[in-house]
Amino acid sequence: MAKKLWSEIQIDKGIKLELTWFKPKKCWKKFKGKVFYMSHPNSKSGYEAALLEWAQKKAELDHERPNAAIFQHHKALFQIVKTYWEQFGLPRSEVTLAKQVDQMIDWLDECLVQPTLPDPMAIAVYCANLKALSAELQTVWYWFATRDFVLPEKWQDRIDRLNNKEHKKHPQTIEYWREQYIKRQNERAGKQITKDTGRNKRLKLSYFRKNRDQQAHITTIDGRYIKDFHVEVDGLNLAKRTREDYFDNFKSFLTWCHEDEDCEFVKPANFNSSEFTFREPEGTGRKRLQKKLLLWTPDEVKKAISDLPAPYNCYVILMLNCGFRHQDISSLQHFDLHIDQKRIVIQREKLNQQDTAPVISYPLWSKTLELIQDNISEHEKYVFLNEKGGQVRGSIKTWWFRHKKEYGFDHKRLDYLRKTGSTIIARKDKNLDEFYLGESLKTTSRIHYSFTDGESLKELDDAIAFLGAEYGFCEAPSKTITLTPELMAKMEAAGIEV
Repeated sequence: MAKKLWSEIQIDKGIKLELTWFKPKKCWKKFKGKVFYMSHPNSKSGYEAALLEWAQKKAELDHERPNAAIFQHHKALFQIVKTYWEQFGLPRSEVTLAKQVDQMIDWLDECLVQPTLPDPMAIAVYCANLKALSAELQTVWYWFATRDFVLPEKWQDRIDRLNNKEHKKHPQTIEYWREQYIKRQNERAGKQITKDTGRNKRLKLSYFRKNRDQQAHITTIDGRYIKDFHVEVDGLNLAKRTREDYFDNFKSFLTWCHEDEDCEFVKPANFNSSEFTFREPEGTGRKRLQKKLLLWTPDEVKKAISDLPAPYNCYVILMLNCGFRHQDISSLQHFDLHIDQKRIVIQREKLNQQDTAPVISYPLWSKTLELIQDNISEHEKYVFLNEKGGQVRGSIKTWWFRHKKEYGFDHKRLDYLRKTGSTIIARKDKNLDEFYLGESLKTTSRIHYSFTDGESLKELDDAIAFLGAEYGFCEAPSKTITLTPELMAKMEAAGIEV
């Protein structure tokens, strides 16, 4: 089988060559009024040399013909438009325009190969039939078909981007900006970045990535696109919270794109529409009652403390005693642990960049302190380490999902220990669960005026003692009675000495 020529390979790939290979003379040829031959080999370098020779011949021919300069001028400007789309991507809103620009360039090429060119007004007549293109050129139509014709202002800005050699050319595909968003969110996280940080962003954008064309131009995301995506996500057979996460993270990604000067996405008018809501067909009441059944009972906690191997029994009691997440256990430092005072004084790792995040002083039950001392590491910074000597953030979740069934906790979740503690604390005092959880402060007085961070709070101490008593880790706090004037009067009337 004969080996294919370079030109034949390009044709098989669908590449349109400006010059044609002429086998009888073994050279390249071009017809323009008459046939021109360029004697160069059939190879990439040979074709490029033939193109250069043809460009020189064509320039000579164009220079000799009337109106050639005007036709060449228009073709060069439209070619710049094509080059921009090739470099930065084609927006969906400009697909029709791009087709008509191709038509215009093809027509100009057809004219330029003729020995005699038509009157320049023929350019305007032809363009007038291309509705999208003529509308794009409306502001500069007065100069069309003359040497003074320039592209509209929008395209002048785009030409500047092409001509600015120092400007980094950013692709305008959805995929490129999605990856940049995840990357920069990780950079912003700074010291808080973990292997889960990027994965979390990727996870919450995974449905969008898998179900939308990621090679499309970023500006294809318009008002209709967002509305359709909302309808699609709302129709998924997923929990309301999950659907909200998918859509909210999609919008956060778009907000970031809108604010990046190198990204061409612009928020549509309906971006913050109140219609973008998610509902539960039967309401949330039933689900809340089902979740309540997942709270840990005293017997389950005692079983976990006695049956689970160290240090996981320690992690369980910390999650209940201090409302810790696995991230809080992982980031717990020796500086936070006050063994002599039987306390942990800490600000949540998740919120340590916020002025509204409090520093909470947690009293420790004796069993909690005992298990901490049994599992404390010698690391210069962190209280707990995994088997490999690193932070325990990922290992806690991994171990739990692998072994919980083995220890009889198949249907239990570690995060519900924190929720269990919050529920019991709220029964004691509905205003204390905010402190127990270490969440952001909400009232103006607590944020701006009451700087009691790190100090013990009797009400919280009593509430945690009340929680410990419910689960068998300590005695219930003794009740105190405030002697009001009314109570003292009743006691005296009953003959009780005050």
